[in-house]
Amino acid sequence: MNEETFAHLLRQHEDETLDFKQELPSSSDLAVLITAFYNTRGGKIVIGVDDARVPVGLARPQSVETGVVNIIRDRLDLDIPPTIEIVAYQGKEFVVVTCPKGIKRPYFIRGEVRPYIRIGSSKRIANAERFIYRNTRTGHRVIGFEGIDYPEYPKEAVREALVNAVIHRDYSSTGQSIRVFIFDDRIEVHSPGGLLPDITIEQIRQLKSRSVLRNRIIVEVFRDLGGFIEKLGTGIRRMTAAMEQRGLTKPQFEELSGEFVLTLFGPGEMFMQEVQEEIPDWMKGLNERQIKVMGIIAKQEKITNKEYREQFAVSDSTALNDLNELVKNGLLITIGSRRGRFYKLAENSK
Repeated sequence: MNEETFAHLLRQHEDETLDFKQELPSSSDLAVLITAFYNTRGGKIVIGVDDARVPVGLARPQSVETGVVNIIRDRLDLDIPPTIEIVAYQGKEFVVVTCPKGIKRPYFIRGEVRPYIRIGSSKRIANAERFIYRNTRTGHRVIGFEGIDYPEYPKEAVREALVNAVIHRDYSSTGQSIRVFIFDDRIEVHSPGGLLPDITIEQIRQLKSRSVLRNRIIVEVFRDLGGFIEKLGTGIRRMTAAMEQRGLTKPQFEELSGEFVLTLFGPGEMFMQEVQEEIPDWMKGLNERQIKVMGIIAKQEKITNKEYREQFAVSDSTALNDLNELVKNGLLITIGSRRGRFYKLAENSK
């Protein structure tokens, strides 16, 4: 980077692609900042510039460069490393870290489960969806021999509710935050700020409201992240369709005390009844290993006693008992004898 390009950077304000630091940040702060850039649009970290954007420089830029490299090595797993360079400007030296927009997002700090994103000049935790799934129930369906887990609330509806709250909230209302409440029978997402002019709750309920952008930059950020916004103005329709496809009540929309409140009603106790009804007769009385091996055999056509032992880390006798019980129940047949023996699905199991 030449002096002219660096001077251009200094004339800019901090935003979603640029951050100034006077000295090397702490290990945690730098790891958060780098992953936030990777998870959003990429960006540059300029080290050696104070809060007033005065280029004070670094006394030991090589030491700072080494520190950045060590933090990345110890805290992050990045498929493409950032570019780190020492830049000379007006007789002083600076370190510039250029982070690309990540290809395999989201990126995490090693040992953490919360990804960060960059919104404006701030870093935000992007883990509300994970919080909801961790605190709601998961069902299990068996289709053929495949076990499929599915959440209590449709993922598309949950994601649309959260994205809607982030991109449409009123950020001029200071001291307030988006709040998510999880109850036994519903999820409520409270977003600060009322509706924009010419948009009514009734229009939203009837899926007739037009799309009006309150926060254009945030919308662009979510577009760049990928997977969050498919087409503007269709989020509420997709959310409603996802709920109806699962036989759930349509989302509820309200304006309460200066907040826009979106409510997703869950299946309640019907959810557990549905789960129980989905258990097919052939699964009854089988242990978890036996259920899983049926799916494995359906994919790879056969399994041996040795493969069973290795797959489930059990003894020879346990493997033999499990497999013989499946044969006895008419689910498997044996082919061959002794060491050449293997097990396949019985004709009536296919």
